[in-house]
Amino acid sequence: MFLAPWVGAEELAGSRPRSGSVGTPAPVATSVPRCFEDAAELERIKEVQRANGKSPHKYDGYQRLFESAAVGEDELLHRLIYAEVTAGQCGADASQAVSPIAEVILNRVRVRNGNVRAVVFERDQFASSLNLYDESAYRSFLCPKDPRLWGEVVRQVNALRSGAQRGSLGPRAFHYYLFKHSTRFTPPAWTKSYTPAGQVGSESGLCVVAYNNPNWR
Repeated sequence: MFLAPWVGAEELAGSRPRSGSVGTPAPVATSVPRCFEDAAELERIKEVQRANGKSPHKYDGYQRLFESAAVGEDELLHRLIYAEVTAGQCGADASQAVSPIAEVILNRVRVRNGNVRAVVFERDQFASSLNLYDESAYRSFLCPKDPRLWGEVVRQVNALRSGAQRGSLGPRAFHYYLFKHSTRFTPPAWTKSYTPAGQVGSESGLCVVAYNNPNWR
């Protein structure tokens, strides 16, 4: 199941003010983390993916790179959410897309007993940020460049984890679909069979829709 081009959610009406609205602080610029842009490093990641396309080791190239650079789990989590928001192509609604994407990923981390790496690097679950194709946000995963979006991701993720920000999706929201990610992909069947948990965007231009799945393990 693709979770990268697939996995989305919106803040439910009345759940909390939208970013930038009265009573909600505007996004704050925060220093972005280390950028990995070395061509040889990227080639090693590509080689591992080509050799392990159907294997649990598909993303070992990323793992080795981040482990060698001592990138911790908190930063890894922030990088994935930043990249997924970028992949969502939500435009002016990007800051609103942070919370639903983060909530789905954090729900998965909870079920995986807090193992961030097991969630982030599960094969093809966040393909829109880790697989290597033109529309993928893998470069944003490796090299976040927007300090304001990065700051918003860090702020909202930390607030959700601490309880300072109330989530809107519920504990069984384990999937989202990024409807604007690419016109080449067809929404998977589960976008019609699972119950929506929330969305970002209007009916005429959905960006991210999150879905409940009580049976996900």
